[in-house]
Amino acid sequence: TGNWQTLMLNQQHYWDKPPLQHWAIAASYRLFGPSPWATRFPVALASMFTILLTLFVGKRLIGFRAAWLASLCLLLSIGFLLVSRYTTRDASLTTAVTAAMLYGLLSIRAGFSRHLAGISSLAIGLGVLIKGPVIIALCLPSLLAAHWLSKPYRQHQRHRNQWAWWVMPGLLVAAPWYLMTSISSPEFVIEFLWKHNVVRFAEGFNHERPFYYYLLGIFLFMFPVSYLFPSLVKFLTSRRLANRKFRSRETGWLLLSAAWILLFFSISTTKLPTYIVPAFPLIALLLGVFLEQKVLLNPEPRKTFLDQLVTRAPFELPAWCLLIGIIGVLVY
Repeated sequence: TGNWQTLMLNQQHYWDKPPLQHWAIAASYRLFGPSPWATRFPVALASMFTILLTLFVGKRLIGFRAAWLASLCLLLSIGFLLVSRYTTRDASLTTAVTAAMLYGLLSIRAGFSRHLAGISSLAIGLGVLIKGPVIIALCLPSLLAAHWLSKPYRQHQRHRNQWAWWVMPGLLVAAPWYLMTSISSPEFVIEFLWKHNVVRFAEGFNHERPFYYYLLGIFLFMFPVSYLFPSLVKFLTSRRLANRKFRSRETGWLLLSAAWILLFFSISTTKLPTYIVPAFPLIALLLGVFLEQKVLLNPEPRKTFLDQLVTRAPFELPAWCLLIGIIGVLVY
């Protein structure tokens, strides 16, 4: 229709989601013409940017080698590759969440950095235009917890205006469209902000699944990287000094952030496999730390569970593929 403010579906207002991804697809049509390739291009571009964020921003948190391994793990996750071909908003939301979390954690580690906090806020604003306020619920609790755990609050008193840098860039990006749409179409507030965010989360009027749904879903959607999950859990929870000395403050922040995203979507009664994709880059970074410390730099001479991977994998991976295929046919 040429109306870039309000999305339409079958001549009706479409209030399910904000318009940013549709704007990107429309711009792609202007450049390349309407086609399936042009439709998928913005989503694929967002996923490529997620990989670059994982590598080049992640290296500032955990080092280049671990971030490189994390990027490889992300590329090997079948769910991430599939979502990168769909025109759902999960891949684009993953890019925004990854940028917001990584730049936010870097700002916290620095004691407070204006430009890093501004980039994090800008990413949250873009995420609000991609899929709505859900990105605030995914990022804000983890960033607040990391801020509280990082240093005593009195050491941050000199940055009295720091929260403006966390709020204003994102607000300036997202607020204009929400205000204009609420004024021109008052029903938008009820249909989108209330029904498709609050009610859908609490009551699950579609796609209802049990609480434990993502315990199986994350293993299937991150396969074959999820093959390393038992070893990763052991590495992150072990009290042995050999494991504890490799777990840094940044590793704890990443674990906290990934766990919160999984818990948030598990609490919601509405569940789809793609919803948990924003946690994948954070989990991949944890895997990068684990692989660097326990495989590349492993000082232990004895055989561990992971050391036997090369021997076990040729027999276990085909069995897992068969099992996952059967489950996929029966469940989905």
